[in-house]
Amino acid sequence: MTLNATPNTPEWTPAEPATFEPERFFLSRRWFELKHTQGHYRPFVLSSGGEVTARVAVREVRTAGLVRRWEVLAEPALVDARVTQAEALSALIRRARADRVDLLESFSNMARWTEPGLPEVLEGAQIEAFGTYVVDLAPDDAQLRASMHSEHRRLLRKAEAAGVEVRDGVPTSAFIDLMDETYGRGGKDRPFDSDYLVRLLEAPGLDCVTVSAWLDGQLEAAAVVPFDRERGYFLHGASRTQPAQGATIAVQAAVLARLKAHGVARYDLGGARRETDDERLKGIFRFKQRVGGVFEDCVRWRLPLSTLGRHGLSVAQRLGRV
Repeated sequence: MTLNATPNTPEWTPAEPATFEPERFFLSRRWFELKHTQGHYRPFVLSSGGEVTARVAVREVRTAGLVRRWEVLAEPALVDARVTQAEALSALIRRARADRVDLLESFSNMARWTEPGLPEVLEGAQIEAFGTYVVDLAPDDAQLRASMHSEHRRLLRKAEAAGVEVRDGVPTSAFIDLMDETYGRGGKDRPFDSDYLVRLLEAPGLDCVTVSAWLDGQLEAAAVVPFDRERGYFLHGASRTQPAQGATIAVQAAVLARLKAHGVARYDLGGARRETDDERLKGIFRFKQRVGGVFEDCVRWRLPLSTLGRHGLSVAQRLGRV
């Protein structure tokens, strides 16, 4: 249930986009403009006693011209350690209701809703559990390599012996083709349109590590990892159906080193599911687990706030649009 507001309860208020500093890459206007071609970017700050205690941003869209939806781009950036995700979300739900929002959701693989108290705040929501592996980048390169699973270390030696070359950057068209090949192995179409990938890979001045592995002039594997002050995020990755041995882990080892050089504290390996019947997802989980790090449990969720929101979500699910 959401907490009742009192006169002293912190509330979310609109922020000026030009001066909004979210401290999270996925809350930034830059990310919004790279990822989305529709909707409105709306940043908010949570204040108490005149001090900003948290920041968040939402994408506001209208589905079929009727359902008003707020997509929370990522978990709030908590400026004050005394503020919890549950408190910030409770206040955001109040704000959404006051603004007559029909559906509030945060279903991105890049959002990190981690607190145990969230299900109570999200009463009535559709909640899905998932998680991520997070690698602490404080150890030196040798220690990070030693923390990998022995099979990953073996493959990394294979790649080095075979002459796999790791480069910074990746050609846009080659990466898009490689993503098609990667998703095609699971019988799926690439879920990211080419225009978005072009914007992302060719964005000037973006805080992003891009690494590719090559053998005999052929692209074997690649990764796209934007970063902020807190974490580097494994956003996109792709590989050949039968890549050179160790090419994919060589990319990951290079990402660890590049993020350390940028002073990033942690490497977040992205969505991973402990429980799944999908063999492709099981393989992804094992791969990320073997890179090292600690598993972080998260949830993603959709919360209808009106009859129209519940109906719109039900229709979207029947049509396979969510």
